[in-house]
Amino acid sequence: MKIVLPVFGGLIVALGSLQASPTAYVSNFNGDTVSVIDVATNTITTTITVEDRPYGMAFAPKSATVYLANRDTNSVSIINALNNTVTGTIAVGNTPKFLAITPDGTKIYVTNTLDETVSVIDVSTSTVIATIPIGFGYAPEQLIITPNGVKAFVVNTGINKVSVISVATDTVIDTFNVDSSPSGIDILPDGTKVYVTNRNDDNVSVIDVATHTVDKTIPVGDNPRHVAFTPDGTKAYVTNASDANVSVIDVASETVTATIPVGNSPRHIAFSSDGVKAYIANNSSGNVSVIDVATNSVTDTITVGNSPRYVIIFPSVK
Repeated sequence: MKIVLPVFGGLIVALGSLQASPTAYVSNFNGDTVSVIDVATNTITTTITVEDRPYGMAFAPKSATVYLANRDTNSVSIINALNNTVTGTIAVGNTPKFLAITPDGTKIYVTNTLDETVSVIDVSTSTVIATIPIGFGYAPEQLIITPNGVKAFVVNTGINKVSVISVATDTVIDTFNVDSSPSGIDILPDGTKVYVTNRNDDNVSVIDVATHTVDKTIPVGDNPRHVAFTPDGTKAYVTNASDANVSVIDVASETVTATIPVGNSPRHIAFSSDGVKAYIANNSSGNVSVIDVATNSVTDTITVGNSPRYVIIFPSVK
């Protein structure tokens, strides 16, 4: 029997039709496509054509939807994860790059780098309901939302600062300094600390979520782009674009304990929901490295499209 769930954002989700296994989505920046990978077999199942220069993505499990920022068309594509088709687009600001969705699935935040704003999308109507000014010269890029849905942290590459947004009011409530050219950001699953990669200083800032203060910096490789925590919060993986490797940080000691060679110019990272595998988008190699988290070794390499920038993993329904 097929069970039909409520409508989210115009999409009726049929439980009996959902994907049998987790699926990875990879945005190919210079190919204007998204590669869809079956995580169980590490094979490409389909390729989705999207708009110009696709970049960051976010997923909404309740509505089986993937949202994708198209940098050069100032839009967000809506992808139905049940049949991997684009069902619509949402106009946002100038040069959208990264997205984050609130834990309750009601709002999406999109950084518009050249507008120096963040667009707030209402998921139920697929419309922009607020535009948050970040600041002149800030060049906002990646952002994350705290697990309790209270704050969003935005890295500002142009001015070496992190902005903090109140999700309740959609206003900037604080801004604080980090090191040079911040790029990537992630938050511990328990919501206590944020890590930010600083490209020009080759380190990671460790930030206290409650006080918005930098507690420590951790040296990593050359030109660190992105950071992601394992689902259990014990490790953080950092992609070092100029070194073609990944630094593994032990969260308890806040030190690098391993370095993993991957493809050229690695960018974004995603972990399988069980924390067993990490997927790394290698921008200049046109492929994705699959890492065994237990051994910190590459076990597979998947050829995708031109200039893969971002990867997310859409979980199966349990």
